[in-house]
Amino acid sequence: QGEGGVLGVVLTAFDPVRCFEEIFRVDPSRRSSSLASLDGLRVLSIMWVMLGHAISNLATVGFTNPEAALAPRGVTTTLLPGQLFFSARLAVDTFLAIAGFLVTKGVLGKLSSVARSGRPVPTWRTWLPAFYANRILRLIPLYAACLLAWWHILPRLRSGPFWFGFEGFVDKCDRYWWSNFLFVNNFVPKDGAEVDGCFYWSWYLALDMQFAVVVAPPLLVAFLRSPRLGRGLCLGLLGASVCAGLAYSLETGISANSFDGLWVTRYSKHFYTKPWFRVPPYLMGMYAAMLREGQGTDDLPCASIGKALLPGGRFFSPRLALLASLVLMGWATLGPVSAYQRLPCPYDKETLGPTHLPCGSGWPVWERACFNALGPVVWVLGVGMLVGLCLVKKAGPIGRFLEHPAWVPLARLSYGAYLVHPMVLNYLVLSMAVPVRIDLLSFCSFYTSVCGLTVLFTTLAVILVESPFGFLTKVVLERASELVSSAPPKAPASQGLGNLAATLGQAAVDEGRPLVGSV
Repeated sequence: QGEGGVLGVVLTAFDPVRCFEEIFRVDPSRRSSSLASLDGLRVLSIMWVMLGHAISNLATVGFTNPEAALAPRGVTTTLLPGQLFFSARLAVDTFLAIAGFLVTKGVLGKLSSVARSGRPVPTWRTWLPAFYANRILRLIPLYAACLLAWWHILPRLRSGPFWFGFEGFVDKCDRYWWSNFLFVNNFVPKDGAEVDGCFYWSWYLALDMQFAVVVAPPLLVAFLRSPRLGRGLCLGLLGASVCAGLAYSLETGISANSFDGLWVTRYSKHFYTKPWFRVPPYLMGMYAAMLREGQGTDDLPCASIGKALLPGGRFFSPRLALLASLVLMGWATLGPVSAYQRLPCPYDKETLGPTHLPCGSGWPVWERACFNALGPVVWVLGVGMLVGLCLVKKAGPIGRFLEHPAWVPLARLSYGAYLVHPMVLNYLVLSMAVPVRIDLLSFCSFYTSVCGLTVLFTTLAVILVESPFGFLTKVVLERASELVSSAPPKAPASQGLGNLAATLGQAAVDEGRPLVGSV
């Protein structure tokens, strides 16, 4: 109503100047925010994902000098940069933990704000539909636009002898596109790996939505009834998932090490994209938010010991905590270096060709199982400790680096970058005329080009699609919440609803949106 009505709102939403300013506006006070470090963490994580994708995509067209990449003296056998390529999967766990933390923080924070204002706190029947609606409406537009570009536009830009690879991508979308919009593409096709579906890297979106729809609401409702119950259920599900992953890995022998041939193929199909095995980082993020937003910690197990070790406790040492964080992250990242000292096995075999030469990691089953189940947990624990130190401004130079305002615009582009960068990579790689010669300088040049083009095309996508539809979604939900609040109340819990429906969903999506691709 007023000032142009619907047409005015639409023109404002699609105003490119407004969209550009929304992306690149930096509030000087942002650095003082307790969660400013998450901006740097998001950007570095998506860059890590792009690094892993870059080397794996180049491998699809082959190397003219494979000895520079493989054992016994290739780059993959090195601690750095070799392990940075293979450990990029850990960035997925970082994003899952961030999503769980921010969704929980957003919902609990808004409900606490309503309670402090003296208004009746709405029941889950009131806020949960708005949470779902906002989440879906904010994710779908850019997701759909990128999927259609991948399916119908990019294949028409034919170039190079390797371009036939796109035929397989198009065929998968012809058959399975519907699974993406139902957020079940991590199950379709049945027994498929993470690269077997339409828009193959979007399996993470399915995981994130499944956790938000199935896992988060019951735990949040339980926490609102009893903080102790909510945290207990969260830890119980975490332990059950870790034990299930350990048992399944011991039974099947699957491996997360990329050189383990048949065992890593089975890991990709039956473990990597399945929610019951991938939920621990998300639960750890939720648990951290529950501790931060909860009403005291006296009911926690070993509460007195925990308080002594936390910031402000008598045994708390920022330097030791930072060292422990770096050790945990270092072990998860660099620890598997011994798994890459031999040639890779073919993805359908356990040995190397007809000669049956040893290949792969050489790890025993129990070692592979422990790394499958505990590696992500150890990594997220280290990242969580680092973020916790940043929250209390005790992370030193690392904290100041992660909290720098320069990360803010790039963090706003991270969801779009997750969707766009594999399209850039596949276009560049499949357009090549010959296999590539791998060396550090040429790879750095290629990776820099991928990052630059991703930022460029992501900015355009956000200006043309994500920002306008996000603005419209916010306006529509705010208007809907105003209509609800002005209607005669049917129950005390609905009184004073105001903009709660919009703000709850907005907080959950803006702060906890998916930010990562597959590795």
